[in-house]
Amino acid sequence: SILDIENGSPVEALLSIHDGDMVLSAAGNEIKVWDVRSGGKLLRKFSNHQKTITGLQVDATGTRLLSCSLDAHVKIYDLESFQPVSQKKLGGPILSIDINRNNSKLIAGLTSGKVVVQVKKVQKTSEQPKEIRGTPFPGTYRYFMRGASTKGAFDDYKISMKKKRKLKEYDKSLKAFRYKKALTSALNTRSHHVVVGVLEELQQRSGLEAAIRGRDDSSLEPLLSFLLKFLFTPRYASLLVDVCTKVLDIYANHIGGSVLIDELFTKLQKKLQQELHTLKELTKLNGTIEMLLYNNAIGK
Repeated sequence: SILDIENGSPVEALLSIHDGDMVLSAAGNEIKVWDVRSGGKLLRKFSNHQKTITGLQVDATGTRLLSCSLDAHVKIYDLESFQPVSQKKLGGPILSIDINRNNSKLIAGLTSGKVVVQVKKVQKTSEQPKEIRGTPFPGTYRYFMRGASTKGAFDDYKISMKKKRKLKEYDKSLKAFRYKKALTSALNTRSHHVVVGVLEELQQRSGLEAAIRGRDDSSLEPLLSFLLKFLFTPRYASLLVDVCTKVLDIYANHIGGSVLIDELFTKLQKKLQQELHTLKELTKLNGTIEMLLYNNAIGK
């Protein structure tokens, strides 16, 4: 089929875009956009030249429209909106234009018979790759660092590496089965959560005795102070009673050898007596409550 489009003026240049669905025509100093699919409907017209337009071209990216004219100007438009984005002035009236595949050279034919080639200047940036000095030899530093400066594209999939958790000193000692050092490191943190966690781990490994035995006054004092403070905390009581029992079994023969240790054992004894007294009172109270409940049940 043949489609006739009435332009109204002599047509100097034609250009098909969007896979042939649209046609651009240049007549006089005006460019018209025609819709081929709808039978040659005029979509829009625009003019930015002072004299006759002589050529139309699309750049290598397919996003820019170029037009040349006898007014010695090359106008550049956005191919979607057809709005002007730039312009260039050459040395005389222009009859035709072309552009190379990477948009680096604009070629124009003038009425004077000259062909003008305008080369686009490429600005050097820090992002441009450095000069290649040759393939690095295996085993050298350059070979090891190859690709370190390569930047990924915007759509590359980025894989993040999880950093290994740095082990605490007590974790390292537990890993190396140095139980005594592990307990000492835990006590030095002054965190009861850490100390209880290490004691539980030692109990599971049957390493409590190894961790407690062989301590002098300065290394035994933190453990006794911890027991004195948290022995009767309900959620720790079961574990710490076992620890306290092992301490007494191991160091019973050492009582009287150090004033500081003797003082801590004395405080521990007093606290035990207080707890036992409290326990006796609670037992009496429990018996009284049971008796009242029993009498109440009989009365009913």
